[in-house]
Amino acid sequence: SWVENSMVKKIGEAAYELSGLLKIRQLDFFQIRDAFPGYSMEDAGKLAETTAKLLNVSEFQSVEDATSALVSGLQAFSEDGTNAAQRAEEIVDLLNHIGNRYPVATNELADGLAASGAALVAANNSIEEQVALLSAGNATMQDVSTVAAGLKIVAARLRGTTSDVDDDAESAVTNVSKLQKKIKALTAEANGGEGIDIINEDGSYKSTYEILTEISKIF
Repeated sequence: SWVENSMVKKIGEAAYELSGLLKIRQLDFFQIRDAFPGYSMEDAGKLAETTAKLLNVSEFQSVEDATSALVSGLQAFSEDGTNAAQRAEEIVDLLNHIGNRYPVATNELADGLAASGAALVAANNSIEEQVALLSAGNATMQDVSTVAAGLKIVAARLRGTTSDVDDDAESAVTNVSKLQKKIKALTAEANGGEGIDIINEDGSYKSTYEILTEISKIF
């Protein structure tokens, strides 16, 4: 239709302009856009623009790696009703902000989120909390992939499971009950007062970030 043809023309013009501004080939722009199926042409074009910016501000060596990282980020952190293009831009801005201020590369953070994002979201961690955990862990380990793998295990164990995939419900409840009492007793002993509870008053899990932050203030 005329509308579709007009949109194709606009995207082509945008690709030409962005290829110069962001120093990528027009072919790369369309390759990135095609990595976001299921979106309108306009939204896919905006996602391609944001991915190109990620490639430009990070140490990613290829279009494929940058695209894969952002696709994983959107899968883990897109909420119902959230505009995907806007969310993608927020993710890239956050990664770039931390990468510019702390000793961790933007692409390493993106890869860390891709590796641990889904598991840590299941453990009630926001993207900001995850980036904070990855950055703090990397300051000591100097290896984001190792930190991400460790955080997945910690998050799973704190939820009473043996992996990032839930065990059967009865076993998980039993494990959480034991772990809840153990952590509360150990932190109460170390603190000389009230211990730390890994469960909120409403019965939900505290985020991994909250639990580790509270424990770090004692030990």
